Amino acid sequence: MRNAFTGYLQMNEKEMLASINPNMRLTEGFLRSMYCKGMNNPDFPEQAIAALEAAGCSKARQYYEDWVHQYEAERKETLKRVAYWYAEVTKRDYERWVRESRRQQKTEQQIQNLTRDELTELCQKLLKEGVITEPEQFATAVGLDR
Repeated sequence: MRNAFTGYLQMNEKEMLASINPNMRLTEGFLRSMYCKGMNNPDFPEQAIAALEAAGCSKARQYYEDWVHQYEAERKETLKRVAYWYAEVTKRDYERWVRESRRQQKTEQQIQNLTRDELTELCQKLLKEGVITEPEQFATAVGLDR
């Protein structure tokens, strides 16, 4: 079963205006559809309010403005929570990146300070562990290929 909001959204503006009549019930779905259609056509909510008022709904403007105020306040609060969450995720990711970069730098410095014998030993260990399959891959594996 289709809800009223989906039905109004599927109507074009002319159909929605034509559906306004004195016997209709002004629903939240109708107000939401007015708002949505107003995103593409800023004049539409005013046209719908005028049609509702002509059909006898003298409080149409107040209902619409109250709904918009409530919706936008809820949306603002939601966006604040999303922004806070995103800032926390970004901060955590940045801190992880900094730790990893420092660890990598430290590892690269340690490798650069190794003697030739220690480098050979490390190369053999990497070959044995399967990290590299050929000795030529050693420079890439330990970050010495720069």
